[in-house]
Amino acid sequence: MPNSVEPSSHYNTEYYYSIRALLSGALLQHMHRYNTLRNHMKRIILVEDDFIIALLLEKQIQRMGYEVADKIDNAEIAVERIRTENPDLILMDIKLVGEMDGVDAMMKVREFSNIPVIYLTGNADENTRRRALETDPEGYLIKPVDMEVLKQTIREIMSEK
Repeated sequence: MPNSVEPSSHYNTEYYYSIRALLSGALLQHMHRYNTLRNHMKRIILVEDDFIIALLLEKQIQRMGYEVADKIDNAEIAVERIRTENPDLILMDIKLVGEMDGVDAMMKVREFSNIPVIYLTGNADENTRRRALETDPEGYLIKPVDMEVLKQTIREIMSEK
């Protein structure tokens, strides 16, 4: 039959299996390279109760080449995730969901880790700032945050790690 399509018999040939093995090997190499790069990416935990701000910060962090290990809006949960994830940096809002605020959360984190933290807050009162400084932060930025200042601060911290 001139217009019929015969099933291809090359699927059972040595050539087919050689090509398939070659492509599988290339895919495995690519996956290995991706996982290696991912494992070496600096990881940031973002603790922010405002969903829109969290999304904007996440996109900015990813554009800078860092991984957002987690986004959390609750101080109590943040402490546990920081313990388990062990990020390279924490971006911490002060006003959060839950009983604790961001400063309380960082005081708990300081009991088990010295991970650098940058506070991003709309709260500029002196008492809160004084409490935050007790946790030895790398930065205390008032919202709306100047993204260039934030990016530079993150780069400086990450280059030291």
